Amino acid sequence: MTPTVDLCNLALSLVGQSASISSVDPPEGSVYAHLCAQMYPLALGEMLEQHPWGFSTTTQELAPLATRPAGFISGFPLPSDCVRVWQVRSHEFGPLIPYEMRVGESGTMVCTGTETAIVLYTRAIDDPQLLPPAFKMALAHLLASMIAGPIIKGDTGAKAAAELRKVALSLSTQAATSDATQKLEVTRVTPVWIRERG
Repeated sequence: MTPTVDLCNLALSLVGQSASISSVDPPEGSVYAHLCAQMYPLALGEMLEQHPWGFSTTTQELAPLATRPAGFISGFPLPSDCVRVWQVRSHEFGPLIPYEMRVGESGTMVCTGTETAIVLYTRAIDDPQLLPPAFKMALAHLLASMIAGPIIKGDTGAKAAAELRKVALSLSTQAATSDATQKLEVTRVTPVWIRERG
């Protein structure tokens, strides 16, 4: 998860810094570059967890573990790029099923009462160029809120960080609303005469 130079410079400008970064991978010798490289994965992870973004959400059928977890029929290890699970179904187009997240010897897994599991999940994004403009703007503000304290310091830095985080959350909500309008959800209705046939 390497940030782009332009996103880091935008975050720095939001905390009132005129200095610009020329490299973050690897970070140049400046404190600013190291701060951005350190905080960027945290900021991006928090943003990705807030909403099932269309650009980072995918569906995948999981392979079950050989050992059954206690209290469940099956356990399924999560994909390595999984940030957050949103839905689980036993088969494509099937109804949503209950599930529980547990940590086992093989890592975090989805536990269900079914033998198969198809998950809708948010995946990690390694290429910042894939981020939509509205998401990137919210991310820059969130990154700025994380680096404001170390740069400005004291009560002034804490206040700036709080204000930037507030703006970031507002921008994130707007970006999520825009993202949601780009999806079409189809409601499947079973005719009464078919339901009555049993």
